[in-house]
Amino acid sequence: MMSSQRIDAPMHAREAREVWFEADGARLFASELGDGRPVVFIHGGLADHRAALFRVGQLASAHRLVLPDLRGSGRSLHSGDLSWDRLADDVAALLEHLERAVVGGVSMGSAVALRLALRHPRLLQGLIVMSPVYPGTDRPLPEAALVAMQTMREAGERALDHGVEALYPLFEALPPPIRDTALEMVRSFDAASVAATTRFLVEPTADGLGA
Repeated sequence: MMSSQRIDAPMHAREAREVWFEADGARLFASELGDGRPVVFIHGGLADHRAALFRVGQLASAHRLVLPDLRGSGRSLHSGDLSWDRLADDVAALLEHLERAVVGGVSMGSAVALRLALRHPRLLQGLIVMSPVYPGTDRPLPEAALVAMQTMREAGERALDHGVEALYPLFEALPPPIRDTALEMVRSFDAASVAATTRFLVEPTADGLGA
């Protein structure tokens, strides 16, 4: 099912198409812009497709750019426990409706893209990885990363008692335009999804790519 809406991409506005699809018991959302060879780009943690639009929105001038909201983020409903395999399979369900696509992601989205490439290589024409981040057990994390992960976990747990406003301090240091967009995204989340996502993001994995 598709309809049209206006979305402001970096430096320009484009017509975006809403895409809804089913995967493993959940109704999931993606935003689609432009025409041509498909490029699927996956947002990072505590964000949704609008964050990806800021990163790669200009690709829509020459490509069919598809930006999913991961399960539990944005307009995609949270259903079941989160895992790298489940998130990768969700994106695979979207790709089944496309020709082979270049798939990329940033931060948490890059880990999903990597897991997708391992589980569903036939669906990918290429892979883009930006600022990859995922906790693993094969090497110690820097102290700053451990502190950031603990802060994120605690903020997610506070969100259950005090609402998503508990996350606002995480974005205070960002430049105003980016901070405003981040806060707008967070306000659209429900507290249970935020808590589930933050717990998932800080759990170590056996292979660094999701267990």
